[in-house]
This record gives sequence, C-alpha cells and structure tokens, in this order.
Amino acid sequence: MNTAQPRIQLAGILYAAAGMLWFLLIAGAAALGIPLDRPQTAAFYAAEALFVVIQLLLLAGFFGLWWSGGVGRRLFGRIAFGLAALPHLLFVLVEAHSLILGELSPLFPLAPLSSAVGLLRAGIAVLTTRQWQGWTRWIPLTAGLYPWLCMFPFLALTGEPNEYAIGGWGLARLALGLAIYTQASYALPLPR
Repeated sequence: MNTAQPRIQLAGILYAAAGMLWFLLIAGAAALGIPLDRPQTAAFYAAEALFVVIQLLLLAGFFGLWWSGGVGRRLFGRIAFGLAALPHLLFVLVEAHSLILGELSPLFPLAPLSSAVGLLRAGIAVLTTRQWQGWTRWIPLTAGLYPWLCMFPFLALTGEPNEYAIGGWGLARLALGLAIYTQASYALPLPR
C-alpha cells in the first residue's frame, strides 16, 4: 500500500465536504431568501465564520492533488499547483478579513478570480501529465472551467452575482474532492 493513500483519501474527503458545505450554505440561503452578504448582521457573521472553515478545508484538501501526483513533478505542474494553492490561501485570508470587518473585504473579488485561474491551470496540468486516468482526469479542469462558464457570465450580463451559480461551484468542488479521494488508490509513492 502507498503510504500516502490515507493522506490523499483524507484530503479528498475534506475537499468534498467543503464543496458540499459551500453548496448547501449558498444555495440554501438563496432558496430561503436569507441574504448572507448584508453587512453587520448575524447571518453575515455566521456565514463568514462558516466560510473560513470551508476555505480552510478546501486549502487542506487541495494538497491531495499534489500528493496523488495529479499535476506531475515537472516545472509546469509545480507552478500550476502553486498558482492554484495560493488562491485557496487567499480565499481563507479574505474570508477571515471579511469576518473581522463585518462586511465583504474590498479584496474579495481577487479570491474567486485568482482561484478560477489557478484551478484552470491545475486542471490543464492534470490533463497534460496524464497521471490521473478515467473520469477523474477531467474533474480538475471542470472545476476550473465552472466559474468561467457558469458564474462570471451572470456577473458580466447582469452586473450581479447569481447565488445559485456560485453555489454550484461547491458541487464542482465536491466532484474534485471525490476525484482526489478516488485517486488515492492509484497514487504513486512520492519521490524523495
């Protein structure tokens, strides 16, 4: 058994759980008409505290992509992983900053944009390295494409974000977590 297997499985579980929480929180609040973005409200503080946890889970879980060898060990894969991991950290910091401020941080727009760019690059790296096989190989790219195809167009067309589209990104991340978990069975031992 690969000694990294339990670590990769745990990373996949964390990423998938965070994706599901993301979806349930955003889509659930939208369906119930609860405005999570209204500053200085109990709903805002509760949502931001939960988003800090969600983003921490996503950050920790994302390392499963690295541990599984999904992005490969060449320079492009390493850079792609770094450019995708850094926005995960940025998301944690921006959510924490928003929680402290009691309103969305002025830096908030950088988090989803840089995360979308980073995930897209990581998805390309997974495809080009061919370390992952089958359906899982396409999931990182799908998670990276999702905001460009489903979230940002709403913002561009209406000037307002669509909560259901944003919530759907949680489902794309749930799928990425499941792909990471699945890859634990196939991961090669990490080079020393």
